[in-house]
Amino acid sequence: METKTIKKKKSAPLWFTLLFFGCVIFLFVKMCGSSSDTNTVKDYHTQAAVQAQVYVKQKLKYPEEADFQIMGVHSNLIDSAKNTYRVDGFVTSKNGFGVKSKLKYQCELSYLGGNVYTDSSWYLDKCEVEE
Repeated sequence: METKTIKKKKSAPLWFTLLFFGCVIFLFVKMCGSSSDTNTVKDYHTQAAVQAQVYVKQKLKYPEEADFQIMGVHSNLIDSAKNTYRVDGFVTSKNGFGVKSKLKYQCELSYLGGNVYTDSSWYLDKCEVEE
């Protein structure tokens, strides 16, 4: 009768395994994790557009009827030193006669600092709604 010898597979050294999984965890955290208090310029553009809608509603006769178009809204940084943005867009709302119409708006607003998602962090420089 013949006996077979079973050879064990060589496993990676413990230090290599720990280093590999440490790198995987580090990369995962770097890719998924981000600090909530750091905002990018894109975040400011988006929030400037959202904040402009708040100011436009205040100028409308029927703010509850306001239907803002998502496509075609342009938010541009016009003064980086003052964090001032110009937002151009369209809203459909009832006019003074109660007839729905498409209105063009333009707002200039400045980000003052703090939580970008709160109204108190923004200052309205100008808001025009063409009727």
